[in-house]
Amino acid sequence: MKYNKGEKLINDLFLNPLLFEKLGKGYRLLQEFFKGMPVEALIPLLKSDDKNIQNTGMAIVSELGDKVCSLMPYVVPFINSDVPFAKYCALECILLCATGEYNKEIIHLIDSINIKDGIDHSLKMFLLSNAEQVQLKEGFKVVAENKINDYKLHQEGLIKLINGNNSKKDVLEMLDSDEPLIQRYGAIISKKMYRESPELINHALLSANPDLKAYAEFIIDLFNDD
Repeated sequence: MKYNKGEKLINDLFLNPLLFEKLGKGYRLLQEFFKGMPVEALIPLLKSDDKNIQNTGMAIVSELGDKVCSLMPYVVPFINSDVPFAKYCALECILLCATGEYNKEIIHLIDSINIKDGIDHSLKMFLLSNAEQVQLKEGFKVVAENKINDYKLHQEGLIKLINGNNSKKDVLEMLDSDEPLIQRYGAIISKKMYRESPELINHALLSANPDLKAYAEFIIDLFNDD
């Protein structure tokens, strides 16, 4: 099956990335993928040296959900991008696709909540809060295998996140920990316990840690919109 419209749009992108963006052609290209254009057509965009072209490719990747899991080898390198938008799109893709042969890639999402990289910690924490149990269990193993920074603290937080039977006292202690990383895990658990114990996320809202405050505000707004 021919996808002439999509192919022409990709050619337009490579000819003049800035004009392509100005004319809003990225949305039209996205629609071609929704119509069935093979996602492999995104590979040249992701491999391009032009950041405008890369960003268009990553924006489309972020909209296609688990349809792009076959592109993980091309998406994961964007974890090291100096463009926060592209890096965040990569993290979204990892959350959806870090299963099966790509299960170990969950390490990048876990590591990200401990890194200052231009992306709000609250957004990365929210992504991790939506990880599946099987991903968290794999993450518990791979953070130690790769000895990422503070991997023991990651494991301490992950095991509580995995177990899911934390008392309010346990979570309050995490939120008040001297370790910012443990505080973040406490806030992630607070989101999961929000329905039955909203006072936990309210406690995070009063934290001196700006990451916790921002995350708590985000979660409270999210639940209030439901």
